[in-house]
Amino acid sequence: MKALTLKALEALRLLDPARSLYGQFKANGLTPWSPLVPEGAFLECALSSIALLRERGHKFGDYLEFGVSRGTSMALMAKALSDFQLSAVRLIGFDSFEGMAKDAYLEGWRPGDFRSTQRATLAYLASHGVAEHRLRLVKGWFNETLTEETRGSLGLQKASLIMIDCDAHTPSRLALTFACRSLVDEAVIFFDDWGWTEADQIAGQKEAFASFLGENPHLRAIELASYRPEAKVFHVINTSI
Repeated sequence: MKALTLKALEALRLLDPARSLYGQFKANGLTPWSPLVPEGAFLECALSSIALLRERGHKFGDYLEFGVSRGTSMALMAKALSDFQLSAVRLIGFDSFEGMAKDAYLEGWRPGDFRSTQRATLAYLASHGVAEHRLRLVKGWFNETLTEETRGSLGLQKASLIMIDCDAHTPSRLALTFACRSLVDEAVIFFDDWGWTEADQIAGQKEAFASFLGENPHLRAIELASYRPEAKVFHVINTSI
């Protein structure tokens, strides 16, 4: 039935408008949303990462997430932190809330993918028990928002958990550069899209992290267990202190 409907819409030249309308409904939370991370596996990974830092006597800073979309991973990280009585840790998310950028196709992604409006994301997080006072969402493209002015307005000093979920190479590199100054002693960094474009020989998060480490030789990365094959998780230690 679905295939017949799509063919009929295409014949009437209504397929693209219908897809656009559906995308708007989805972005605004008016249609079902499929989680972009495996919820159980990601929660387990978040818990084990927090446990690792706790065992090392780590004093926790903020959780930074680059690429929030609807907020599944942020809600799960909030739960994991609460399970360790770390509800005071701030949750800071950066996202265009417009989906992937117009030039994302150059790096193997479709413009507009994963779009969720800021309102829909806030509603989702609230429905999953994320307290508003813990949360800061920064709307805009990374080349405009990941600035020292933003750092100052957030009072951002230290990050302990960092989620790089902006998929493509360029935004991932911008996110890492911004996060670097907040990597005071150590942090766990999650990469959700490590392997998606490698088969097409398109630079992605793997290459972004390699160049980042090359420019910051004082950082040592130790790979941890991940939550799915296409993701990577690293314990990153600042050896200069």
